[in-house]
Amino acid sequence: MGRHVVRPLRHVPELRCARRDQAAKEPFHVLEDLWIRVLLDHQGCGGVEDVQGQQAFVDAGATHPVLDRVRDVYGARTTGGEGEFVQLLSDGDLAFEGMLQLGWGTLVVSCHAVTNVVFAPRPSIWPISPLTMNLEYYAPCTLGLETTLLAELEALGAPWCREHRGGVAFGGDRRLGYLANLWLRSAIRVQEKLFQGKVRDDRDLYRLVQRVDWSKYMTLDHTLAVDASVRDSGITHSQFAARRVKDAVVDQFRDRLGARPDVDASAPDLPLKVTILRNIATIYRNMSGDSLHKRGWRPIQVVSPLNEALAAGLLIMSGWDGRSTLVDPMCGSGTFVIEAACMASGRAPGLQRMFSFETWPDLDQKLWEELRGDAQSRVLPSLDFVCEGADRHSGALALARKAAEAAGVGDLVRFTQADARDFEPAEQPVQVVVNPPYGQRMGEGDDLRDSWSALGNFLHGQCRGATAHVLCGNPELPRLLGLRASRKMPVMNGPIDCRWLRYDVRSERAPARTPS
Repeated sequence: MGRHVVRPLRHVPELRCARRDQAAKEPFHVLEDLWIRVLLDHQGCGGVEDVQGQQAFVDAGATHPVLDRVRDVYGARTTGGEGEFVQLLSDGDLAFEGMLQLGWGTLVVSCHAVTNVVFAPRPSIWPISPLTMNLEYYAPCTLGLETTLLAELEALGAPWCREHRGGVAFGGDRRLGYLANLWLRSAIRVQEKLFQGKVRDDRDLYRLVQRVDWSKYMTLDHTLAVDASVRDSGITHSQFAARRVKDAVVDQFRDRLGARPDVDASAPDLPLKVTILRNIATIYRNMSGDSLHKRGWRPIQVVSPLNEALAAGLLIMSGWDGRSTLVDPMCGSGTFVIEAACMASGRAPGLQRMFSFETWPDLDQKLWEELRGDAQSRVLPSLDFVCEGADRHSGALALARKAAEAAGVGDLVRFTQADARDFEPAEQPVQVVVNPPYGQRMGEGDDLRDSWSALGNFLHGQCRGATAHVLCGNPELPRLLGLRASRKMPVMNGPIDCRWLRYDVRSERAPARTPS
C-alpha cells in the first residue's frame, strides 16, 4: 500500500517498527522485542510500516498493530480530516510537538512510555545527497552504548548503520562526517575509511599503503601519527604494523618531493588508524583528533570523573525527555548535570572544540562553517526547568561551577553543597541520575556503605514518583538503596564492568539500613 501524503506541520515524522530478527536487514535498530521508532521526514510525508515492512494507510479510523501501540502511548483521537497521522501530532500529545520544537531528531517509544530520546536535530538543510553517499565511517564508543550511538546516527540521517561491539559503522556523504563530529554525544571519535586490502606480511602492507596518493590527505607541512591493532593475522605486532604504514606514507613524499613529513605522536594533523583482522587491513583517518568526550570546556582532569561521552550516553539510555527536572545528588564535578543542560538547550557537543579534519587539504570550509553556524543558532538561551546537582565536597562543586560556565550553561544549572542524605532539591525531581562511589574508584568500607545508604534516604525521602538511574560497578551495594531495579543495563566505565540501574521510586518503605 502507498503512503498517505499529509499537510506537514513543523516536521512530520515517519513511524517504523521491527522485530529483533530484522535488525541486520533494516536501516534502523531494534532496542527490544518490539519498539516504535519515530524518525523525522523532512519531505512532509507520513506513513506506518508494520513488522513485515509493508506500508499502511493511516486515515482516520484505520486499524493497524503499530497504530494501536501509538494510541496506547499518546491517546491519539480520531477526528477525521486529513487522517490519524496528522491528528496524532496535532491532537494526540502536545508534548511531542514541543519536543520537536527543540529540534530533537529521533524519539523512541515503547507501548507504555517514552524510553529514549536522541538529542541530535536533523533540520531540512541536512539531507544526505545520493550522489555523494560513497563514504564509509566508523565511530567507536564505550561498550554498552552501541545501540544509543546507532540511534544518534539515525537521527543525523545516516543512510545505513551497522552495529559492532564497541562501535557503529555507517555510510553517507562528507556532510554527514562533519555532522557526526559536531553532534554525536556518545561516540569516542569518528573515523573515515580510506581503503582496505589483503595483506599477508609487512611487505604487502607497505605496498598497499604506497598505492594511495597521500598528497590528497596531507602536505609536507602536516604531521602524521599511526595507531594500529592486529588480530589473527600474519602480522602479529601492532607497533610494527603502525611503523610500516608510517614508512610507506613518508617514503612516498620523500620519493616524490625529496622531503618527508614529520611525525607527531601527541597531536598529529593526520591521525591514521590501522586495523588488521584475519589478514585484511583497513586504514582510517581519524577526523576527530582528540577523543570526542573532550568537549572543550573542561581544562582540568579531576579525580574520578565521569567521561562526558559516557554520561551523555547514559542520559539518553535513561529516557529523560530533556524538558523535566533532573537531579544528581552526588554530582562530583558536575558531568551529568552539565551534559544534561547542554542536551536540553540544544548545544552541539562539538561547538567549543577543534577537529583534525579542519586542517586537512580537502576540508569543505563553506560547508563546515554552514553546519557550525546552524548548530550555534539552535542553542536555547534558557530552560523552564532545573538541572540540579549536589555534593558534599566544596572543591568538586567549585570545579563543577567553573566547567558549567565554560560550557555556556552556567545560568541553566544549580549546584548545592550538601550530603545526599540532607539534600532538598529546589524542585521535585522527575529524573534522578547518579554515579555514586562503588569502591573501585573512591570511597571504601563504612564510608562507602554510608554513601549508598544516604542515597537511598534521598530517593525515598525526596524522589517519590521519580525515575532514578544509578551507575554501579559493585553488585553488593544496590541493596542498600531499599529499592528493586526494574532494569539493569550493562555498560563499561573505563575498565569497570557496571550496570546502569533503573528504579521507579514509588515505595513507601524505608530504605535499607547500613549493616552494622
